[in-house]
Amino acid sequence: EKAGVSRYEIHPGWFEDTLADWRPDKPISILRLDADWYASTKLCLEKLFPHVAKGGLVILDDYRTWEGCAKAVDEYRKKTGSNRPVQETKHGVAYFLKDQAGDSFLDKGNFNSRPASS
Repeated sequence: EKAGVSRYEIHPGWFEDTLADWRPDKPISILRLDADWYASTKLCLEKLFPHVAKGGLVILDDYRTWEGCAKAVDEYRKKTGSNRPVQETKHGVAYFLKDQAGDSFLDKGNFNSRPASS
């Protein structure tokens, strides 16, 4: 409410429990992952990334701070053939876009992005 967003969902619990049978009713436009470790990041990507809309934004909270997170992200992106590079905002937040044809808001430099190093 404070952010002015009217539609969002919070699912408390362990990833393996809450994501086991969960399916969104609409494509995910913004996916923020804060899973820390390799196994939990991998699980979140496997369960959630297929539901991210083309051109959707994936924000990676721990990509630069936890080696396991970066490894899981890099392996998953390689396995799925994700071509968009992981970028980083000027504040150090890593993100990437789900592949799509054409330009997007973030590709035009509106996030002051630079390539992220894992």
